[in-house]
Amino acid sequence: MITGRTRVLAVIGDPIDAARAPQALNAAASAIGLDAVAVPVGVSPEALGSFVYAARGWSNLAGLVVTMPHKAAIADLVDELSDRARASGAVNVVRRTESGKLIGDQIDGYGFVASLHRDGLAVSGTRITLFGAGGVARSIAFSLAAESPTRICIVNRSEDRASALVRDLTAEFADVEVVTGTTDDARTADLVINATSVGSAVNPGLPVRPELIAPGAVVADVIANPEETELLVSARRRGHRIHSGVRMQKAQMDRLLALLQDTQQTLLQDRSIQ
Repeated sequence: MITGRTRVLAVIGDPIDAARAPQALNAAASAIGLDAVAVPVGVSPEALGSFVYAARGWSNLAGLVVTMPHKAAIADLVDELSDRARASGAVNVVRRTESGKLIGDQIDGYGFVASLHRDGLAVSGTRITLFGAGGVARSIAFSLAAESPTRICIVNRSEDRASALVRDLTAEFADVEVVTGTTDDARTADLVINATSVGSAVNPGLPVRPELIAPGAVVADVIANPEETELLVSARRRGHRIHSGVRMQKAQMDRLLALLQDTQQTLLQDRSIQ
């Protein structure tokens, strides 16, 4: 039963129709008896500033889960950023304190790497080809680099964004080879990751031709809807081990549940997923 004491987590995006996070969060919160609810909220880019301003006064708001296209824009609207959010230039979780202060974090990279570990996949010593250089891709790239892979190759339609990500990663992780590349670099990768929106329910397609991917490579996607994108279906048919975005989403669930359990407890400090 929803009452005035129920903590609310608003999942914001535009469009919001395909969002799966509210259902997953509500099922998980119900299972552990939390007096909390996640609700999808459609917020246009033009209304984002007004919405964030109003969120400061929403007293039973635990925080926000931020989806496309707001992850970059909201970083300039919150009061404080975690190191992860600052490095990636994007925010996907906002915690509201009792005083109304909004603290932005970016847990896409954390969730992705945690999901690999849960699936028994190591990053250290691997060669990675990462498609994308936007907020999600940046967050994932920084978390991957912290795991000491041999090489990270960034492939992106905008070469400037790819080069900027390479420069930022190199400055922080001097021991990891980080370069820009093309789809052909999938031929030499141990791990191929799609961190773009290509293949989603609203943007179908393939970020790379499956035949270019090296035999034996793991193929991962950050997209959760559909659970098996065209890339993953094609890769599985070709004998690759696949890793869906739903796994990343599940790995982030504990962080979000912690926010609902106690809005005074920061999500910005590292804790292991139980």
